[in-house]
Amino acid sequence: MSSQNLDLLLEKNRCGAVLSVARSQWPGISGEDKFFDLRLQERGIVPFGGLEDLEKLLGSPFVTRPEFAKEMNSDGVGVGHFADLDLLLGIRKKGHRVLCALEDRQATPPVLFGLEEQLQARLWITSKYFPELFLPLLAESPFLKNVPGKEEDFFYRLFKRFIAGQEPEDLKRTLPVLTALLTKKAGENGANRALGRFELLAGYRVKPSVAIYDHALQLAGGGQKYACTIAAALQSDFDITFISNKPVTLGQLEAWYGLELGLCKIKIIPLPFYEEKRSEFIDQGMAKRARENPFDLISEESKRYDVFINVNMLTLIKPLSPVSIFLCHFPDSDRGRFFFVGEYTHIIANSLYTIEWLKKRWNFSPTAHIYPPIDMPTYATEKQPIILSVARFENSGTKKQLELIEEFARLRAQSPAIAGWKLVLAGGSFGKNLYLKKVQKRARAVPGVEVYVNLSVGQLRTLYARASIFWHACGLGAKTPERIEHFGMTTVEAMQNGCVPVVINKGGQKETVEQRISGFLFDDLKGLREFSLKLIENKDLFERLSAAARVRSKRFNRERFDWEISDLFSGIRRKLTESRLL
Repeated sequence: MSSQNLDLLLEKNRCGAVLSVARSQWPGISGEDKFFDLRLQERGIVPFGGLEDLEKLLGSPFVTRPEFAKEMNSDGVGVGHFADLDLLLGIRKKGHRVLCALEDRQATPPVLFGLEEQLQARLWITSKYFPELFLPLLAESPFLKNVPGKEEDFFYRLFKRFIAGQEPEDLKRTLPVLTALLTKKAGENGANRALGRFELLAGYRVKPSVAIYDHALQLAGGGQKYACTIAAALQSDFDITFISNKPVTLGQLEAWYGLELGLCKIKIIPLPFYEEKRSEFIDQGMAKRARENPFDLISEESKRYDVFINVNMLTLIKPLSPVSIFLCHFPDSDRGRFFFVGEYTHIIANSLYTIEWLKKRWNFSPTAHIYPPIDMPTYATEKQPIILSVARFENSGTKKQLELIEEFARLRAQSPAIAGWKLVLAGGSFGKNLYLKKVQKRARAVPGVEVYVNLSVGQLRTLYARASIFWHACGLGAKTPERIEHFGMTTVEAMQNGCVPVVINKGGQKETVEQRISGFLFDDLKGLREFSLKLIENKDLFERLSAAARVRSKRFNRERFDWEISDLFSGIRRKLTESRLL
């Protein structure tokens, strides 16, 4: 039938489209019939019923009204004559008639497509017009298990089309089926990853979701500041949720670390294992003796997010998110029960010292080395005769504040130059702390020693601004590597403010302080006293090292940290939206 005759039929019958089909392809049609309407039902077209009958229309000549062609512009098939079929079905679905004119002629030769193209087109047509058939057809598709990378966008658009074309009540029934199908093909974790990535690419969520878990978030410390600075750097582009096992508020985190976290959320998930024991702290060593893993609750929670960050070296959490990060400040435990570090997508190490032991102890190499953020600038003021030490008051005494008091007492007895100097010990504490009580008692007995607990950021800045010398002795006499400072954030905070560091020659301190250039590294307490006296007695030496300490601290500043974290997460975002579906 000529296109002219098709145009006449289009006008005469007030149709949306008319197409010419071979009678021989439709044996169920009466020989007297000249036309039939293309009508849709759940399983195909009426009265023939089979979805495969639709493909008999491929390649058939047809005409349609220009305005309909423009209105029904295909939104995704784009495969030869399947695009024509998409147009015709769209016109019919809008309520316009599609008339099939039967002709006594040879059937149109089958349209040849590549297998991948043909299967994709069938899936697209089915998802759009026959959603009841979509899931069975998808289940048979070889693409589902291993989607070719170049076809990723098609599958996201396919799922979006399928969901957008259904009513909410239909989705209550079909989405669980789709989820079950994906789970059968790729496992529960794979299904979660696929659906999460689909939500992002389809635009149902603008920001990827990130969970930041710290079992000690309620305690102020350097590791916690590292975690909160990650959140501050990412919150504009990612949906950030802190997860804690103990009560803590965003307001407290902002006050402790001088950060704005207004776009973040916080979720408290108590762990029954520790609550039943009325444990004040979350000690993973206790969990290794438990019959079941107490941290399975956190593993289950990780499924809710695109990215899960374990920021405090807790090895017992199995990540179930599409992307996962294990932030290692130090590998402070041996491999044992419930050890899941190898299942994380990324391992970030905070220092070269940590990397050394990460390889020795766990046989892992990090995917990234990112030094902690140092962001403690203060106002310019004249330095005062203050020796400052900033470190948490650990119950175990690992920060060695008692030893520092004793060395200050020896200095006072040894040299008149120390007259008028003070030793100020500042740090965080939580709950009952017998070690802190010992420190406070000894400090009262030694003139010139002051102890401050849980200071605000503003108060801490004031101490850094006024202090001249900074002491740190964590690792003194330590027999195991985890008892040594892994990096030493407060040392660099002091350097940023012109305090000359006199710190132990171990661990991460050796990476931050350049011996006799930006500070001093001591091997024993005698060295601590001798280096301190040199600074007290030689003003020119102090001024030179103070200026060099400020310069050295820039290597570890907040701007550098934000850039490195943003660079890492820009790659993660690409992975979430561009990598394989399953």
